[in-house]
Amino acid sequence: MCHENYTRALGHGPVVTAAGDGRIAGTVRDDLAQAAVIALTAPGHENAVHELTGPRAWGFDEFVALAAILGRPATPVEDAVRSALR
Repeated sequence: MCHENYTRALGHGPVVTAAGDGRIAGTVRDDLAQAAVIALTAPGHENAVHELTGPRAWGFDEFVALAAILGRPATPVEDAVRSALR
């Protein structure tokens, strides 16, 4: 998951999530792109599986707190349909 997917939502009302109390170890697109270039061009990555995540898992409670500090309030709204499929 990319941080940009959430940071763009700051200050624009509800943020729909099905994460519940789950945590996300997101990253930024530039880091994912750099890893893809290395995996596709450097030797030794053939048939390899790479799990790309951010350095730390965070929850939506932290996201809401950060949004408030930045003066761009966000309200997480649970997506009932997706939550029922968990």
